[in-house]
Amino acid sequence: MMILASARFDWARVRCATLAAALALATLAGPAQAQVQVQVQVQVQSSAAQAEAAWPSRPIRIIVPSASGSATDTAVRKQTNFLTARYKWQFIVENKPGANGFIAVAEFLRAPADGYTLFGGSSTTVTANPVVFKSLPYNPVTDFVPVFRSNFLPYVLMGAPKHKLKSVDELVTMLRAAPGKLSYASYGSSRGSAEMFLQSVGGKAVHVPYKSNPPALVDLAGGHIDYMFGDMGGAKGLFTSGQLQPLAVTAPKRLKSYPNVPTMIEAGFPNFEMSAWTGYFAPRGISPVIVRKFHAAASAYFKTREADEYVESIGGVYVEVAPAEFGRWIEDDIALNRAVYRRANIDPE
Repeated sequence: MMILASARFDWARVRCATLAAALALATLAGPAQAQVQVQVQVQVQSSAAQAEAAWPSRPIRIIVPSASGSATDTAVRKQTNFLTARYKWQFIVENKPGANGFIAVAEFLRAPADGYTLFGGSSTTVTANPVVFKSLPYNPVTDFVPVFRSNFLPYVLMGAPKHKLKSVDELVTMLRAAPGKLSYASYGSSRGSAEMFLQSVGGKAVHVPYKSNPPALVDLAGGHIDYMFGDMGGAKGLFTSGQLQPLAVTAPKRLKSYPNVPTMIEAGFPNFEMSAWTGYFAPRGISPVIVRKFHAAASAYFKTREADEYVESIGGVYVEVAPAEFGRWIEDDIALNRAVYRRANIDPE
């Protein structure tokens, strides 16, 4: 019963220990040793099954690599509030921003794989960092176990008000008329969209990096940069006030909240689909039973009107996928980003 009480419970280690004990005992002769072997296996497997069935029996810690109030943080808190209300599960959301998510990931990787620490990840930490940086202190494919993919956040292409752009074609004309003269902003994982766009039109522009979406939007509205692919939710107020004009979205189809804004595909860019996204991950060695339980509960949130209204308010999209499919999708997203950066001759930092 010490296994159930231990705060360092690790499903993979328990099963490895069971196998090791079984192999060791198998080398001993006699029926007495064989009986002990069976008892050890039954006891450990029974303890693991009890812990899985009882999960969660205490608060679940979710580590978020961004500040309180960020898009990822807001999504996590809305979803966990729902889980608390419906299932009485308790959560502790810990914000650990900074260092491109490295601080949060380091804390996450120190946690046991007992289901009581999850990572509220995003496209930046999981699929952009492996391409942006030459070396990472983690491997998102082998160190993270995909549990649940939350909503997508398609990017929206916007031009500075001083240019009075009404369509993507007008921006393309400007880029081709003044190669290397215009500037674009990026933050987090948004640079991939901007570089894909430039590659599609054979254009060149000056990259201006930002730490987040809000300051980039301020500079875009003020005319300090010429265009950007940004967060639809963050730009909503500027669209409403008329300070910025959305030209196109990177979603596969038009958003319900902006039915008059075309997709990049409709604007003449086939297969142009790139989005920021959020999701939940567990440490390597987590029980598949716990993964399935959390996935099922989190999926229930996105079947509510509250979730529909929230996703629509931020210009998001939700498409349910199984954990295994989520993992394959992550590998594909990393490969797509890597190909875009390679074609742009962008060296990892």
